Amino acid sequence: MGFKDFLKNVTAQADEARKKYAPKMLSPEKRYARGIVSVCALLAMADGELEESEVEAASQFLMGVNEIQQYFGESDALELFSQLVNDLQSESTKGRAFFKMQTNKMIAEIKETVTREDWRSNIMLIAREMAKSNHAGKPGAHEQAMLSQLETTIGV
Repeated sequence: MGFKDFLKNVTAQADEARKKYAPKMLSPEKRYARGIVSVCALLAMADGELEESEVEAASQFLMGVNEIQQYFGESDALELFSQLVNDLQSESTKGRAFFKMQTNKMIAEIKETVTREDWRSNIMLIAREMAKSNHAGKPGAHEQAMLSQLETTIGV
């Protein structure tokens, strides 16, 4: 297998993973679970970098939240978290504007796909806890900005 074949195979696998977790293809409950995973990724990457403490906090949330276990499954949630973080890291390497466009897209997806008010409130509770997961143990400026954007956009 040549490099082009390898690259084509990897791209096809990534496309399959994206389709598997595409918000519009999911049930409302799975959209809610995806929203939880998305806010974990957004807050972990709020400053454009991923810290070990943020990965640990996200893993604990994703393995400990009943809705994740009920609607999504831990391994699927962790796989999606990894995919979303990779997407954010990829955009971050292109520049702050590309990173911002990706975060805006992810937040808009939450707004469009998670419509129940109680689910949105729970997502924001998780976001607030996740914002404290950086090495300082409290939200920094980037985490605060991400929380404000989430609150404004999803309306909680």
